[in-house]
Amino acid sequence: MAEYVRARVATGESPYSVAPALGIRPRLAYRLLQAARKEPSPAVLRPVTVVASEEVRPGGPVVVVPGGVRVEGLDLDGVAKLLRRLA
Repeated sequence: MAEYVRARVATGESPYSVAPALGIRPRLAYRLLQAARKEPSPAVLRPVTVVASEEVRPGGPVVVVPGGVRVEGLDLDGVAKLLRRLA
């Protein structure tokens, strides 16, 4: 899709006018055009070490809040204090 937007823009059209033909919003057409202009970054591989360990589950509540923050290992009072600080 990015290549299509790039090709149409190369003929003089704007991403705004190309968007309806693709059934997308103009902002997405602009983003696709920007992505097509960027050179891909090279993949970087880093060495990792995998070690066996026993998983230790702490007691107490496990809370997952909207946004994905997961809180474990605190008592209820500690969870409340932490979430107030994060808000």
